[in-house]
Amino acid sequence: MCCNLHVHLLANLETAMTVTTKLLTLSAGACVLAGCATGRLDAQWSDPQFAGQPAGAKVLVICQATEQTVVRICQDQLAAELRNVGITPVISDTPPPDKLAAARSLGAQAVMQASLSPTVIVNNYGSSFGFGFGSGGYRHSAGFGVAMPIGGGPDYMTTTYSSDTTLTNAASGKLMWSGKASTAAQEVREQIASLAKISVESARKAGML
Repeated sequence: MCCNLHVHLLANLETAMTVTTKLLTLSAGACVLAGCATGRLDAQWSDPQFAGQPAGAKVLVICQATEQTVVRICQDQLAAELRNVGITPVISDTPPPDKLAAARSLGAQAVMQASLSPTVIVNNYGSSFGFGFGSGGYRHSAGFGVAMPIGGGPDYMTTTYSSDTTLTNAASGKLMWSGKASTAAQEVREQIASLAKISVESARKAGML
């Protein structure tokens, strides 16, 4: 009697876990298709030396990514967010060999540079495989991860982006602020727009813009 009850409870628990796993995965997939995910600020740092001393009225914008389309979208979104807080952006189409000298020659008082890194996730309704790619300092890196919980079914792929953004004083070359932000899966342009908004707003709230 006791053994039969134990087996019955285990069977019900396994069924419940399987159903829950699939429902959660289906819910996540629906959210991806609907573009309902949002971004977040994961960490930030600021130099207290610049507290209360905003970067200036003009900022040079530089974006780094493995794809030129992503670079251009990043530039546009960062520039738009800077305009929203009353700052004139200057866009650099190609990373200058000396970003500080370039900023000064263009009349910019600071440089805002964003490095975007994508992570490609392959989901199998319970199993997920992640491939991460990074860019920064003109160097690239890659990583791989795998998780295999209960479940099975067709695959679908999503790409999520994270950003590492810095704000540097053009005159002194000192780092004023840096922030790391990330997004959940949604349309690429919306992800980058979210990262740009989070970065500029965070720097502004820190008193750097």
